[in-house]
Amino acid sequence: MQPEHLWNMLVGTTIMDSATSGYATRVGRRPMPQKLKDLLELRNLPPDSWTDNDRALVESVRGLAKVLMNGPLLQEDVASMGIGLGVSKELMVCLAAFAEPAGAAREGEGGTGRPTQNTRDVMLSSLRVL
Repeated sequence: MQPEHLWNMLVGTTIMDSATSGYATRVGRRPMPQKLKDLLELRNLPPDSWTDNDRALVESVRGLAKVLMNGPLLQEDVASMGIGLGVSKELMVCLAAFAEPAGAAREGEGGTGRPTQNTRDVMLSSLRVL
């Protein structure tokens, strides 16, 4: 899923009533914060042009995603104990944008040995948005 589309889904819509605003009823969305837009723009730039702070932030997000995708915290039996993780909308969008696909498919699973995007999507769907 594209991070921009995910943002629009997460923030939902706001109906502004004409009685309170004085304008015709309209539907709006909270815009994506500019700093988050700037961070997502890094995906379109070569890593050589990133600053040290950019690199550190992206590596932190990728590290967190790797822990979440490979660890037991988001497994169904752990979630059934009431253990869950909640993240902000902004972090969810960053995880969607910068998480690298999980490792190669295990032997005997009929995989091709290529990374799977599905693991990232499962990780994202297991998180609770705050």
